[in-house]
Amino acid sequence: MRFRTSLITSLLANVLLAGIIISGESNEKFVILDQSEPARGLSPTADLDSSSLMDPWIDSDYQAYYQALLSRGLNSKETKPLLLARLELGSESRLGQPLDHYWTLRDSDYLRHSVSLVEDQSFVRSVLVDVYGVAAENDEVFVSVFKPLNLRFPFLTSAQQVTIEKARLEHQVEMATYFESQRPSASPKLVGYAQSIQSFENFQEKLQSILSSNAFFEYSLRDSPLADQLRRSGVAFGEQEFRAAYTVLSDFQRTNTDDGNPQDMFSVKNELRRVLGTQKFTEFWAFRDPTFEDLQRVADRHQLPDTTLLAAYEILSTNEDQRIQASSLGQVDLEQMIQQMRAIAVRERRQLSELLGEVVATEILRTRSQRMIASSLENG
Repeated sequence: MRFRTSLITSLLANVLLAGIIISGESNEKFVILDQSEPARGLSPTADLDSSSLMDPWIDSDYQAYYQALLSRGLNSKETKPLLLARLELGSESRLGQPLDHYWTLRDSDYLRHSVSLVEDQSFVRSVLVDVYGVAAENDEVFVSVFKPLNLRFPFLTSAQQVTIEKARLEHQVEMATYFESQRPSASPKLVGYAQSIQSFENFQEKLQSILSSNAFFEYSLRDSPLADQLRRSGVAFGEQEFRAAYTVLSDFQRTNTDDGNPQDMFSVKNELRRVLGTQKFTEFWAFRDPTFEDLQRVADRHQLPDTTLLAAYEILSTNEDQRIQASSLGQVDLEQMIQQMRAIAVRERRQLSELLGEVVATEILRTRSQRMIASSLENG
């Protein structure tokens, strides 16, 4: 909520309104309510002097304040910037300032203050609706209050966005608190991986409880690790390609707990090839594959253009898929499986040699084998 900008606008309106009323009533000076004047206890006919000052922000009766403004001759429209200014100034008193312990690892303090800010924004909305009715949600005077909409989520209501923002901040508080409780590490990204996954899953469950299935899908297309991965891949997706690729991968993540199942991965790759085409599929899968980084170093040493490297990677990827298919024969005909595996290896080497030459092809195959061995050892 752009409180500071709104506050300045509201206060300017306050001054302007005071000038209009004073100039229009020469026999009676109209006293605009000072921001230090109490709201509690005022009736529509109460005298608005400063003789009964009390803390105006603690448990303020904004309905009484509104009625007091009306009693001084303002119409409902004219009261809006004044009441909004009072609410927004009150937020500073209600919330205070976050602890500025910049010399310590206390991100959770700032995040908790952000959660409180979201809650206070909800309070401001509720007061305005209580005073002016549901029409306040679309009132141009309150646009900064009810329409702090993130332009990435035009399909969500303001209330939904506020609820999601609070859930997101609570997720961040949970993670910050966890990391602050851990032993200091020079590599914080390596700490608490399992905790991060669990916390994110909890956040996803909250989102699904807030949103319909369609809204959750649209939200995830815009803000999720998987969607970020698709965008960061550098592939020039069209909108429908992006949505289709996201659907394939998210369905796979949701229904498969064993990411290492070769047959399942084979099916996913085939479906991605179908929706993206061979070129874009290869670019995206190379981005996901840590082996490609190793191959990139080989290509750099031999000054291979990117198009040639991608062509080599496509050869490796296609032959790997054929190995997966051949491996399924192992339970039926072991000898046939071995023969097919040998034929695939011979064809793979020949294709790479024709593209790159024998020396570079050999280095590519050796690099791929080293990565596969390293991955096997890492996975136990």
